[in-house]
Amino acid sequence: MSRQLENPHSITPAIIPVMLSSDPLSSEKQERVRQDIQELKQRWQHHQDEIRKQATLNNESDDVNRIT
Repeated sequence: MSRQLENPHSITPAIIPVMLSSDPLSSEKQERVRQDIQELKQRWQHHQDEIRKQATLNNESDDVNRIT
């Protein structure tokens, strides 16, 4: 189970507690883990997109400042 990030702009990954066990995960638990991992991947991708977008905006701003 993942915890929500306090700051949506933080790039610190959420923590997923893991209990080591010799027993296999039930199908339901496996599905929850898959969903948690997918959620983390989507958040990570969103953060990467935001960083790229901000870098692009900063570069465009720098270009305008050089021209004027």
